[in-house]
Order: sequence, then structure tokens, then C-alpha cells
Amino acid sequence: MYVDDAPGLTPRRSQLTLPSWNTRDVMRGVTARAPSTYPNAFPLAVRRLAVGQTLDLPVLRGWATTFVEVTPPAGAPQLVELAAPGGGPVSPSVRLAIVRTH
Repeated sequence: MYVDDAPGLTPRRSQLTLPSWNTRDVMRGVTARAPSTYPNAFPLAVRRLAVGQTLDLPVLRGWATTFVEVTPPAGAPQLVELAAPGGGPVSPSVRLAIVRTH
């Protein structure tokens, strides 16, 4: 949902698009019709992190999603670690998806 029709981004994999929808245009239309109910033209909350910054999510409920955007220097390797509170392993039901945009 986050990368579908994102400005300046054409995903390399068709699985990252919703070809029958333009989600950002849909939400702009919903916001225009009901701004008090839908105040944000694109309601996905995206957390932007600096390289090396840590994001702690104390609770991620079932079926929940969080979107994180990191913009590293070009060509710099990155390490992503997913850990439970206290640094232990996460539940096997937790999934992580990474979309490289550049």
C-alpha cells in the first residue's frame, strides 16, 4: 500500500502495485469529500528514521502494520534487526518485508 503510486517510484515487482486502484488519488478524493472524517490525504503513518537510529515499538498488535522509511547514503550497506522487547527473538508469526526503492 505504501509504495503503490508513490511519487517518483515505479516498483520493479508488480506484486508491489495495486493496478486497479490508485490509492493515493482515492484517498485525496475521500479527504476532499469528508475532510473532518479523513483529514489526511494519505493516512498511512510512515516513520522516517535516520541511519543508525533505533525504532522501539512496545506493542504491535495482531494484524497490525508499521511502515518505516530509511534513506541511507548511496551504496552504504545497512543492517536491519528485528528483536523482541529485551533483545530476544520475535514470535515466529511476525513477518518483515523490505522494499528497496533505489
